[in-house]
Amino acid sequence: MTDKEKKKLSDIFQAIILIEQFTTDILTFDDYVSDCKTQSAVERQRNNKHAITSKLLCHLIF
Repeated sequence: MTDKEKKKLSDIFQAIILIEQFTTDILTFDDYVSDCKTQSAVERQRNNKHAITSKLLCHLIF
């Protein structure tokens, strides 16, 4: 695995950790829906994770 691939995996893990931290106090889906700040933070990290995963997969396949 190249350093670039390792960095991408690290970024994915970091996004997951941040999502876990953002949702520590969120107990129900209604809590999540009513908290725009948490929703925004989680969705941003989710989008980052998806983008990084796509790039990593493309790099590994091609």
